[in-house]
Amino acid sequence: MSSTGEDALLLEQWRAGDPKAGEALIERNFPRVKRFFRRKTSNRDVVQELSQRTFIRCMDKIDAFEHRSSFSSFLYGIARNILLEHYREQRKADRGVSVEEVPAVDLEPSPFSIVERRSERKLIIHVLRRLPLDTQILIELYFFENLPGRQVSEVLELPEGTVRGRIRSCRGQVEKLVRQLAESPEQLESTMMTLETWARKVREKV
Repeated sequence: MSSTGEDALLLEQWRAGDPKAGEALIERNFPRVKRFFRRKTSNRDVVQELSQRTFIRCMDKIDAFEHRSSFSSFLYGIARNILLEHYREQRKADRGVSVEEVPAVDLEPSPFSIVERRSERKLIIHVLRRLPLDTQILIELYFFENLPGRQVSEVLELPEGTVRGRIRSCRGQVEKLVRQLAESPEQLESTMMTLETWARKVREKV
């Protein structure tokens, strides 16, 4: 059974009154929710707090979940809302600013570090933090977490056509920043090869 199918089965069992199924569903998905927040902030306490808030809200809203969307898009949609609330609370003085349009590096200006074995992946994450927050989320969900365009559109609350257009256009933004931030010709070359893999995925899926 696929991961999506297992989530759907556990979800149905949970909604039918099986608390152990709910615990299993949360345990299965907690690591990817933590990844979602860890790519925005390296403050472990904040990552843990936002992850816990996500699942608390998920439990509160689970009865309202409709199968028109997947559990993944439902969960990431909650995580995105929790993240936006967190940054809005931090930027109370900037009432006119849409935080989803602000790069994470500006929302979280403290030193940022992330554990990645592959230097090109680490570079890409640092690049993504310089893009508008919703663009970073789009790229991560589509390329890193392999969510289909339709599900990404549900998370971002945008028309699917708009999301697919952004998927097509984001590569140029990423490449430009990679060239600016690469620490060596070797890192630049390996990262550009990774981006070419992304481009092939776009041609196949979009």
